[in-house]
Amino acid sequence: RTHEGLAPDDNLQVYSDADAAHFFAKFSAIHDSLHSYIMRTYHEIETQHLPMVRHLIIKYPDDLNVRNLDYQFMLGNDILVIPVLGKNAKTVRGYLPAGKWQHFFTKEIIESSGEWRVFDAPLGQPCVWQCLM
Repeated sequence: RTHEGLAPDDNLQVYSDADAAHFFAKFSAIHDSLHSYIMRTYHEIETQHLPMVRHLIIKYPDDLNVRNLDYQFMLGNDILVIPVLGKNAKTVRGYLPAGKWQHFFTKEIIESSGEWRVFDAPLGQPCVWQCLM
């Protein structure tokens, strides 16, 4: 976050050190690059009454594997996020529905038939996939 909160001395701030500033700048640029996608998603919200953050069942209603996913989510209709929840974890296990997917950071492309995989997810490179189909 960019505000100090109630205990600024107890929490890392954007301005705390060069690494924090670099990390913030990197993800600010990513957020900025998603502007047109976010605007299209706002249009879906207004016209189709869909949420910005969506359970995968909205896009994949016939895929039985997505029904019990608790933490993965879609940002809009085309971006899949598999969050890393383990402390100091550098990998994450997640489900890719059937389709062609491109990793947001590495640009790796995977053709999935609907499968569970373990993905690398080092700090600063979260497990985010864009649906290409």
